[in-house]
Amino acid sequence: MDIEKMLQFAERAVDEIVFTNRGRHMDDLEKAVLRGTLRRKTYKEIAKELECSDSHLREVGSELWKIISEELGDKISKSNLRSELEKLQVSICSSDCVQQIDSVIYSGEPRDNSGVSPKSNCQRHDLSQMPELGAFYDRASELDTLKTWILQEQCRIIALMGISGIGKTQLARQLVEQIQSEFESVIWRSLEHAPPFAQLEADFIQVFCSPQPEDASAEKKKELPLIQYLQKHRCLIILDDIHNLCCPGELAGKYKPGYEPYKSFFRKIRTLPHQSCLILMGWEHPRDCLPLKKHSSGVGTMQLKGLDPLSTEALLRETELENREQWQMLNLYEGNPFWLKSVVFQIQELEIEPTNISSEHSLLLPENVKDNLQEQFDRLSPQEQQVLHLLAQAEEPVNLGQLLQNQTIEASNSINALHSLCDRSLIERKNKRYSVSPAIKQALHLHDSQKKGY
Repeated sequence: MDIEKMLQFAERAVDEIVFTNRGRHMDDLEKAVLRGTLRRKTYKEIAKELECSDSHLREVGSELWKIISEELGDKISKSNLRSELEKLQVSICSSDCVQQIDSVIYSGEPRDNSGVSPKSNCQRHDLSQMPELGAFYDRASELDTLKTWILQEQCRIIALMGISGIGKTQLARQLVEQIQSEFESVIWRSLEHAPPFAQLEADFIQVFCSPQPEDASAEKKKELPLIQYLQKHRCLIILDDIHNLCCPGELAGKYKPGYEPYKSFFRKIRTLPHQSCLILMGWEHPRDCLPLKKHSSGVGTMQLKGLDPLSTEALLRETELENREQWQMLNLYEGNPFWLKSVVFQIQELEIEPTNISSEHSLLLPENVKDNLQEQFDRLSPQEQQVLHLLAQAEEPVNLGQLLQNQTIEASNSINALHSLCDRSLIERKNKRYSVSPAIKQALHLHDSQKKGY
């Protein structure tokens, strides 16, 4: 195997493994040990080139092999590193993949060194679970960012986060409509019923193996592990309602018992070489799917906010709400499309006048909005519930120092709960201060009253 191609493959894969597990990229010594090992050099030979001690390099190498072993689940050492990486790359670049790549070379187009076959003319899309939604309100900036991450920066996994009703599904649908032609396969699945990973994997493989009209007479394709399909073909997979994999009553992102195979799959998506992309959407995301910064090492995170004033006005204009300029209360719903549409529907159904609702303390909160928020409250850990109540009771936004002055919660628990609530989009952070929106305050008050039997 060409050593230069092996070095490119190894440096990219190992650097992402190190970043995922240690929150940093490989340093120069680690890169030197990796390159030297793949060139079958001894520690002494590598140390001589770097003018450092071979004992120190042995320590660096030992730690590097340990990190790789933990991530891949196999015992990796200096002696077997090259053979293990060669086997991995060979498994990706199967014979039919090689033939497709060679045909691209001979046609004069650039060759892709990642080992993934170029886009095929035969597309296998399954969008049967992609919801039919109404009008799309301007999210041009968010769309541009997502397209850049996926098409230009080859992001492998994207977490699209935000409170229920904020427009995650609508944005993802618009994205799919604009970029689906760039992929051999596009599959949209809802995890509303939290299927075991084996069931989801079998579902995907069935889509990939289903005969197309042009090859209906061909023999049935041999089934492969899901990750190998994503390595051989350029695929876009959207998993909606990802929060159903997470355990209620805990801080955001802890897997339910029995759902650890998803963790292993997401890890492979992050660390193994491929040109596919996985988009995860929900109220909360598994912790291992969130990078240490918003966009790094093939992983992107976008926390969706409410519509801007112009888009909010367009939404309200579409509802044909009379005297909408008098409904100042609607500004308190923070551009959440679901909340706004639900409130306007209630106003129109009951013919409510603006003068009947005079302050944020008497916000309209239709049952569907209240029930949806209460479902999210029921997922909170005890620490999160305490912190959310403290912030909801405050008349002004609270900084971290003020929050930590409360003696009923340990400082570390308060910070962890604060972080988790931010991930769930249940609190707002601005200028290092934290607050709760009027709608969530009222829903929380009603939730507490209901639990007390009022």
